[in-house]
Amino acid sequence: MGSSSDPGGGGRDTRRARAPSRSARGLLVAGLIVWSTVGLVAGCGPSGSPAPTSVPTPALPSPSPSRSGVAPDDLDPEELLPEGPSQEPTVEVAPDLEAFLAQCLAGGDIWGQGRLDYPLRLDVELGDSAPYVVALDMNDVPAPPQAHVPGPSPTSVDVFARCGIAARLTPLGDGLDVGDQEWRTRTLTPSGVVTWTWAVGASTTNAGDVRLEIRPAVSVDAGALLDAQPDARLETQLGEQVGGQDTEVLEYVTAVDVHTPLVRRAGDWWAASWDTIVMITVAAGAAVTGVLAWWRRNFRSKAAPGPARRHRAPPGP
Repeated sequence: MGSSSDPGGGGRDTRRARAPSRSARGLLVAGLIVWSTVGLVAGCGPSGSPAPTSVPTPALPSPSPSRSGVAPDDLDPEELLPEGPSQEPTVEVAPDLEAFLAQCLAGGDIWGQGRLDYPLRLDVELGDSAPYVVALDMNDVPAPPQAHVPGPSPTSVDVFARCGIAARLTPLGDGLDVGDQEWRTRTLTPSGVVTWTWAVGASTTNAGDVRLEIRPAVSVDAGALLDAQPDARLETQLGEQVGGQDTEVLEYVTAVDVHTPLVRRAGDWWAASWDTIVMITVAAGAAVTGVLAWWRRNFRSKAAPGPARRHRAPPGP
């Protein structure tokens, strides 16, 4: 009996000894669960230093596949940048004549503002010639056109011009002669004035007009660029960009009035009317001769006096 009770008592003691180990494991599992929960809550809440955010990189524009027939992989990276406004360098305009001349002497590519004077009408005598004068005045206060251009109708136009400028005069009629029709280049002098002169002759009364061409210059009114260089660029004060193949030469047309001197007009009339004058003179002479013959036949015989009678003197005492 005693031996059977001992095993039974020993079994109860073993169950009691295992109970604390189960409790410890339960506490350990509960602690792990609590620790995990606290960690998750701490991770979701705000922290002292914000988490770094990624900055999106702007995408470069994709090149056009038809751009000069170049594949996208062969393009220069700089060509992939967005195209902005044109970076064409503009030409500086000198503020006054002194600065303009200084830049000219230094060989700078600069423009100055001035005034172009030319005749609006030219009077020429038939068979003679008259001077055609053009002047470019780059002074700060240009002189009136009458100071440079002779004649009854000088006119002017405001222009921008370079240190060297060329002019050409061409006739627009067969009866006009201007001599050399090539471009004549002038370089600005310290006086600020350059001139051109042509001798315009007329061989007929209906001679026509002459055309003046100037380059390089920019008309302030028209804003058009005149330049012999095909790749020239100029941004005028009007804000209009003109250059390259869009350039053109400004033209100024002058009407030519041909006059005939009085003596020459009389001689020309006499020469042109000589045949008529001869016919009229012959006819008039024949008429006068006929009238005289008729008068003699009809009036001279009747008016002829008879024989003269002799009167004797009375005898003396």
